[in-house]
Amino acid sequence: MKARYCFETEEFEALTGREPGGAAGKSALLRLNTQGLVVPLARRSGFWLIVPPEHISKGAPPVAWWLHDYLSRKEVTYHVGLLSAATAHGSSHFAVMETQIFLPLPRRELQVAPFRLRFFVKQGIADAPTVTLRTEKSKVVVSSVATTLLDLIRHAPTVGGIERANLILQDLGEKLANEDIALSLAAAADIAAAQRFGYLLEHAAYKKHAQRVAYWLNEKRVQRTRLDVSGTSSKGDVSERWKVLINTDLASVA
Repeated sequence: MKARYCFETEEFEALTGREPGGAAGKSALLRLNTQGLVVPLARRSGFWLIVPPEHISKGAPPVAWWLHDYLSRKEVTYHVGLLSAATAHGSSHFAVMETQIFLPLPRRELQVAPFRLRFFVKQGIADAPTVTLRTEKSKVVVSSVATTLLDLIRHAPTVGGIERANLILQDLGEKLANEDIALSLAAAADIAAAQRFGYLLEHAAYKKHAQRVAYWLNEKRVQRTRLDVSGTSSKGDVSERWKVLINTDLASVA
């Protein structure tokens, strides 16, 4: 039986026989909150998180236990992405102290006890390839390996630079599949990011995967782009195949 750690105020009132919207339900929830047994998920949201006794000292159970239950009720679609997805897929680099999540619309960061949820907007999120991973108590929707790598490239300044994205690509490259690459490129529809992706795959000696990116780019209007979009330098070699200016040292992050 699947465990549930999230509930709405209305559910609590119905299950405990209290009047909907009445003072008794609110008072009971406040008492439980004072005891550390439940915490609100965002102010005035009407969502509550159950805190098992063994996690009271921390203030909340692990995010993976309740994230899907919470977001699947609040959002049309979501998926964990960027560094959080890379970790879920087995990357050993750059453990992040927040859970990074893509949504179709903007949303403020959410702090639940020591855990921070940071949200990013993704257009066409419903088309992005994902996988559903089982967790200790629940499940979570995570961007596919190819989508994760492509998103890391697209959001490189946010995650610490293209050098970090490159290291994670080396971690996860063996898990790539050409079909996933094709679907991820089509969903993102980002030509410049695809150029950088192809260059990094070729640089890491994933020639067959690089060729799949080249095939996708074949009929696109490709213009020269910088590998490091946050850098202002115009110096460096140019990959003529990918039309990418190599304006950073990929070995500068270890």
